[in-house]
Amino acid sequence: MKRSIVFIFIAFLSSGISQTNGEMKFINFNQIEYNGEKIKIKEAKKIAKENHPMAFKHFKRTQVFRGLAITSSILFVGSEILSYIIRKDNENNQGSGSYQEIFDRGYTEAQADGLAWTTLVTEGLCNSVRLNFIHLGIKAFNEGK
Repeated sequence: MKRSIVFIFIAFLSSGISQTNGEMKFINFNQIEYNGEKIKIKEAKKIAKENHPMAFKHFKRTQVFRGLAITSSILFVGSEILSYIIRKDNENNQGSGSYQEIFDRGYTEAQADGLAWTTLVTEGLCNSVRLNFIHLGIKAFNEGK
């Protein structure tokens, strides 16, 4: 009798801890757990395409924002290089020219710095929105929408 109670208790615990069949669970930025397997967002999108249109929509948006984050990080590196070149040119030509030329060089340097930091902030925003869409897609999939 005691053994059967212990066996039932262990079976109940293991079924309560394990993931429900057919549900998704967030692991990290690039992976989701589905039926005990780690899958990528692209595969989750394929799974959700037929039966879960809302989850498919969120996973598709996730991929769009990943592309935007990659693009803005590339733009950040390019604008930092541009800013460095402009800064070095301004240091070499310091004090030469009229006040208008000096002002224009400083203004151009400020614009390049502003572009660099704007693209860096955009990358962070795209990554946070992407993370939000991953969670929304998982929630929609698990609810069956």
